[in-house]
Amino acid sequence: MDPNAAMEAAAESAKAFTKFQEIIQKMFNPHWTKKQADADAYADERKLQTIRDNPDMEIVYRDGLLNARERSPEALAHRAEQRKLAESIRQEGNLENVLNITENELQQMINISDEPVDEDWLTRFFHIAEDVSSEDMQFIWGKILAGEIKQPGSFSYRTLETVKNLCKSEAEAFQKIAPLVLKDGSSRFLVTDSDILEKYNINFSVLSSLGECGLLNTDGFTYQNYEIGENTRRFLFTDKYMLMFCGDKAHKVELNVYHLTKAGRELLNIIECEPNSDYFFDVADFIWNDEKKREFCLKIYEIDQIADGAIKIRKSPLKEFSSQMVKP
Repeated sequence: MDPNAAMEAAAESAKAFTKFQEIIQKMFNPHWTKKQADADAYADERKLQTIRDNPDMEIVYRDGLLNARERSPEALAHRAEQRKLAESIRQEGNLENVLNITENELQQMINISDEPVDEDWLTRFFHIAEDVSSEDMQFIWGKILAGEIKQPGSFSYRTLETVKNLCKSEAEAFQKIAPLVLKDGSSRFLVTDSDILEKYNINFSVLSSLGECGLLNTDGFTYQNYEIGENTRRFLFTDKYMLMFCGDKAHKVELNVYHLTKAGRELLNIIECEPNSDYFFDVADFIWNDEKKREFCLKIYEIDQIADGAIKIRKSPLKEFSSQMVKP
């Protein structure tokens, strides 16, 4: 590895961990620790006092468990404290799992922003994350925090609430469509053609689920318009391929699509998946065959690199759709 690149990567890593530690100190400071310790000591004293005040409390052994018959206010308070303690332990374990995932993610990140993460955002994040027990969902939340540390503002409050309410099956449905999502500028979408979607096991149930949970806009079709002409080119992307619309005559191509919502677009940024190459070529075939007047051409290129918004492609197209109406 180039020494300069290695030094730069080390500097970025140091910046990320500095921001991470600042968040830990801010959210779990000594004042909070002292308050928790005082609360624990008070709870222990209440337990001891309950035992002192009830030396003849009847205890029975039933179904392998010890049960107290006492239902006095003191006994109820004791059980409530035990329940709260168990809940606190569970929440602490959840948060530590999420933070461990965040730390691992930060090790792989570069271009870390100097901007601090908003405190209100952090408060809302931790209030949600402490109740996430699923390992799969903890992984998502760990990546969300890492992404927000890298670039504050990457995940809106609405996205936090949307992800908070996701169940495992909805998260799996989103993972299922992620390799099929197409890009055009800031838009992220799926084609609506049922034959193509069914070929890749995306049925009405999957689409409906994603619409109901707020990740996909399924309230009717919307359009992606591609207006081309002699000096105009339009493009459609995945992270691996680019589809170019070009031609000598003015022409407009309308593509019916399901757009991802803002929450869907932000969540897509942390989903690790390989774009489905067959799907991309199927979409190109569909666009070409669906047009009655083919006064344009389509070219598919393989992308070599995407960096800082710039796209580097291979010189020769992998596939080309053209007609005699289009000049070579």
